[in-house]
Amino acid sequence: MTSKVKLLLVDDEQIIRNSYIRLISQRYPDIEILLAENGIEALASIEAHHPNFMILDLGMSKMGGLKVLEAMKKNNHIVPTLIVSAYDTEDLLPAMRTASEQPHLDSLQKPVSSSKLYAALEGLFKRGRSLS
Repeated sequence: MTSKVKLLLVDDEQIIRNSYIRLISQRYPDIEILLAENGIEALASIEAHHPNFMILDLGMSKMGGLKVLEAMKKNNHIVPTLIVSAYDTEDLLPAMRTASEQPHLDSLQKPVSSSKLYAALEGLFKRGRSLS
């Protein structure tokens, strides 16, 4: 029996989380969506639930996305991650990959259209399957 694919959604804005939940559930009804409102909750969820994939906001209170990536490196957690941020991360992505040692790391700038989200997730899912 195969286990259900789990996606951890980390964003401190409820309206953003709800929007992503709706979009992801419509396109991928079989994915289990785990939620975290900040980096501290994200790390606890990674430890407890071992998600297959993650959508991660960079700018959050309590603990931002970069600190989450640093903690994941320290704890040897590899989770294919889509960074979604109001910041333009395109130029920073290579440095974030190196610093976090996450082999599958992509980014989108907010606001995110459904078509861009779906395309980014498809790419992440394809690359992430190589970890299996």
